[in-house]
Amino acid sequence: MDADPSEVQPLIHSLGMFDQRFKALTAVTEAFLSMPEFDIGLEKKSKDGPGNKIFGCGPFTVDSYAIFCRNAGPGMTEKGLDPALAAFVGWQKSEE
Repeated sequence: MDADPSEVQPLIHSLGMFDQRFKALTAVTEAFLSMPEFDIGLEKKSKDGPGNKIFGCGPFTVDSYAIFCRNAGPGMTEKGLDPALAAFVGWQKSEE
């Protein structure tokens, strides 16, 4: 989190959009290290609660986290998922 951007830039430069990616990488790292139990979602912070939206992480990231880190794929519906994630979830269900 305290890395000098000039040290990280050569490592992720080929991904493009360095400033945004660095900001997202820092946000994920900060969330991971500060949460008692890491959670990611699309709920923005509000006056009623902390939310679980992390900068740079949209629906594809949230769905990927649920599928690959929380093993939620078999319980998910393919409708509304990214086509590649939907194909994986369909395959995962067929293997059960």
